[in-house]
Amino acid sequence: MPKKSCFLVPYDIDSNQYPGKKNGHQAHWAIVIGIVVICSDQIKNETQSEDQIQIHTKLSIDVIEEYAKEFYLVVRQSKSLRLFLYSPKIFIESNCNLIEFNDKKRNRDEFVLPEGGVSQGLNGKFVSIKIK
Repeated sequence: MPKKSCFLVPYDIDSNQYPGKKNGHQAHWAIVIGIVVICSDQIKNETQSEDQIQIHTKLSIDVIEEYAKEFYLVVRQSKSLRLFLYSPKIFIESNCNLIEFNDKKRNRDEFVLPEGGVSQGLNGKFVSIKIK
């Protein structure tokens, strides 16, 4: 993530508050505020003793590609007070599955929809917010 920025991402929420694929019928917004990288043992052995935790302040794509076993997005879901760790792959799949507005559940007049509606205005898109 760029320094001092966050991302606002539309996606479908599942019953467990994690990303789902509901065609836009359970669309919510989430704010992505960081990442958690789970590194291989190799980086731990190269940087410190085994009983300490290494905090990298300058994380780069090179470090992730070389050492990361996996990584997660740190996300705050629109209605929850908790932070979540979302798989980037599943989160993106949910975002790209936004197809239509659920007219049966909500009155369309209560929402501001982008030009082109859900499928053209939200599907595959996010908002980048730079913090000054």
